[in-house]
Amino acid sequence: RAACLGSATVIFERVYAPTLRRVGDLWHQGALSVAQEHLVSGLITDTVRGFVRLLQPSGAARRVLLACFEHEEHVIGMYGVAMRLAAWGVRVIELGARTPPDALRDAIEKVRPDAVGLSLTVTPTPAERARPLVEAYATACGKTPWFVGGAAVRTIAPFVAAHGAIVIDGEIQD
Repeated sequence: RAACLGSATVIFERVYAPTLRRVGDLWHQGALSVAQEHLVSGLITDTVRGFVRLLQPSGAARRVLLACFEHEEHVIGMYGVAMRLAAWGVRVIELGARTPPDALRDAIEKVRPDAVGLSLTVTPTPAERARPLVEAYATACGKTPWFVGGAAVRTIAPFVAAHGAIVIDGEIQD
């Protein structure tokens, strides 16, 4: 039924993202088990990953490297951004979950992207770990423009902005 709503980005925004938020809320309330949450998240992630592959433009002039913070296991937000960028004609290279700054730096050196995007849905624990982690990502990005978004970005927004990155707080728009 979701496929009848329109484009992949519309399906993501109107069906999958709200569903995942609701599943997360139910899990936090104890109404769903970890297994149930993982099952739903896995199915939706696989579908969205497929959308990203289908949307990838051939011969794109711009490339963006996407990854999640080193402790971040939730990739669905990253794939939501990947779909939006691909729909805009940007080639997306995904590193995925749990990408440490050193791995990001290596990928930047090899891929030479036009920009880097990092996803953060869970605040680094302990919170004081956020500042050196953001500094490490800033060093890894060097002169490559970078942005950070996700459900937990507000918790580290001052550190991110202070290190020259763009904070994406909310949905990116056309």
